Amino acid sequence: MSITFSLKDSHLVSKNCKLSTNYVSSCCHFPLQMKKLCAKLEHFEELEMLLEKERLELERARQQVYADRIRYAEGQTATRASILRHPAPS
Repeated sequence: MSITFSLKDSHLVSKNCKLSTNYVSSCCHFPLQMKKLCAKLEHFEELEMLLEKERLELERARQQVYADRIRYAEGQTATRASILRHPAPS
């Protein structure tokens, strides 16, 4: 019986040792993982700022196109009105 208990004890000790090693390893890798995560978050924030900047530039361009189209339409209207007021001699 003592051999059985010692084998069980040995197995438990081995298992506990492996668990302890895993916990210590996890604790040692945690700061590195946090550092990597922080770097990824920083990169994500930079990308987010770039996207916001591009969105604002795109909105400005869209408004400029809209203003240009209005000016063009007003110019067309003025030209037609001018032609109607002063018809070409025949």
